[in-house]
Amino acid sequence: MDSLLTSVVVSIVTIILFVGNFLFVQRIAHRKGLDPVIWGLLGFLCPGPALIGVLIAGPKLRTCAECGEAFVAATGFCPTCQIPLSPPGSDRFGPDNPPDGRCEQCGHPFVYADYRRNAPYLLCMECDAELPKPEVTPQAWQDA
Repeated sequence: MDSLLTSVVVSIVTIILFVGNFLFVQRIAHRKGLDPVIWGLLGFLCPGPALIGVLIAGPKLRTCAECGEAFVAATGFCPTCQIPLSPPGSDRFGPDNPPDGRCEQCGHPFVYADYRRNAPYLLCMECDAELPKPEVTPQAWQDA
């Protein structure tokens, strides 16, 4: 009886993990402009390779607030209506809270406090380009 109960519990947990991976891979694929159904099914049938494939496939897409067109996030303007766009996350900063810098590739603002002090390198949260290391230890890293 115990082996039957163990088998049922293991089966239920396995199904939950496969469905969870299906939904996770599907969500990432949708954000990157890939076909979420196909990638979701791949995530269900072969979780490891599908997860790796969808993570390394193409850059994340943004949507233009003016015309609604989806485009690659690394560009600073909408390719359809040519309107310059503010970098994602720019509403987080203001005159009293400026960013520590901006990514040279996509213009996304960054704050050194968002990164670990001992990280071997810093990557932009938007386009994964490498960010410059601070020349002076930031105050947020001194307090930590």
